[in-house]
Amino acid sequence: MKDIIIDENYEGVVNKGYWFEFNGNLIINGNAIIKINLIVKGDQIVEGYQIVKGDQIVKGYQRVEGYQIVKGYQIVEGYQRVKGDQIVEGYQRVEGYQIVKGDQIVKGYQRVEGYQIVKGYQIVEGYQRVKGDQIVEGYQIVKGYQIVKGYQRVKGEIEILGFKTKFSLSFIQDTYQLYFMSDLIKIGCEKHSPEKWTSFTDEQIKNMDSGALEWWNKWKKFVLSTHSNLVEVYSKKRGIKDD
Repeated sequence: MKDIIIDENYEGVVNKGYWFEFNGNLIINGNAIIKINLIVKGDQIVEGYQIVKGDQIVKGYQRVEGYQIVKGYQIVEGYQRVKGDQIVEGYQRVEGYQIVKGDQIVKGYQRVEGYQIVKGYQIVEGYQRVKGDQIVEGYQIVKGYQIVKGYQRVKGEIEILGFKTKFSLSFIQDTYQLYFMSDLIKIGCEKHSPEKWTSFTDEQIKNMDSGALEWWNKWKKFVLSTHSNLVEVYSKKRGIKDD
């Protein structure tokens, strides 16, 4: 397949300053190399691979038959399907659902408003939010924090914040952000094993933060029992259920 270069000279592209705009459906019967910051007002279909050297906004849906590399950030307001691997260097937002048949690497923040399916492995360097369901066929590494509003299924291995886990659950409880994983409880910026949290003295808790001891005395039983219940549930099955 030949490479199709999309720059300021591509037919139908209109210069809007920082952005260039294509008013309609952009269909590429080959490989697309996009050298400009591009807004596609309709749908985008690429029969080969796609390399975006700047930023990209697609107002409709996007389908890439090969792999996709985006050097800037990417916003897709419809659904997105990539048959190969996907690498996004910046921030990615998909308003619909997202299916990646290969591996996915997102170096920044990723937000998927629908469900997400990744057939290979997934690495997210920053923060990830999926409002629907998430299925990862391989392993998953999230180096920031992760919120999944539906269920999450990982057939391989989940690694979050450097810890291997069978589940993750995060929410705010009376000022502090709580984060639960198999062998980790994170409260605010403090992350320790459940055993370590249990062994802390009042003085150690007090030195962690202003008001920490009062909070801990109020919520200690809730925190430890919540984690214990999650371990019991997910020791029998893999996945996350967020009701």
